[in-house]
Amino acid sequence: MLGQLARRGATRASSSLRTPPAYVAARSFANKTKPQVAGMIQNYHDQLLGTNWGDYLELVHNEPFLAAQMAEIKDEVGPYKDDPELGPKYAYIQKATDAMFACEDVRDHVNEILELMTRKTGVLGMGINAGEPIENIPEQAEMLNTAYERLLADYPDMKPKIEQSVGHGLAILRMKHKFPFKGGHRFFY
Repeated sequence: MLGQLARRGATRASSSLRTPPAYVAARSFANKTKPQVAGMIQNYHDQLLGTNWGDYLELVHNEPFLAAQMAEIKDEVGPYKDDPELGPKYAYIQKATDAMFACEDVRDHVNEILELMTRKTGVLGMGINAGEPIENIPEQAEMLNTAYERLLADYPDMKPKIEQSVGHGLAILRMKHKFPFKGGHRFFY
């Protein structure tokens, strides 16, 4: 019985290969139309800039989806990269994505320092199980402030998002350790 099924399947496959298809066309490399790609870019733009870059948990949860969307856009935007309308929009979302990852790196460093500063006081601030104090906090604060200024210089279009993530993180750090912070007046310091 199994042999009969195999022979039937083989005869069907061979007979279907004998008849030529009704229409043969060259494969198009543009899977989506220009309006569809423009919609994908706009959707990614709205999601990326609508995300709170200062919220670590939100970034951790959304980053895989943003990365998948960006990969899909990268695959689909190929024929439209030189388009006068879509080319600049695609370049903008690439730059915004780079800015988000750069801000995330600096903010993660700020969060690590804040966590270490919290642990140095021990359980409930009583010194029980106290962690090691940070010995080079002035150098760390200066390095983070320099990174903040560099982000503002490299990504001037992303200033509100840089303020939302790195600026706010530096303002929190300044509560624990006083250091000169050029943008501190925006955070009531």
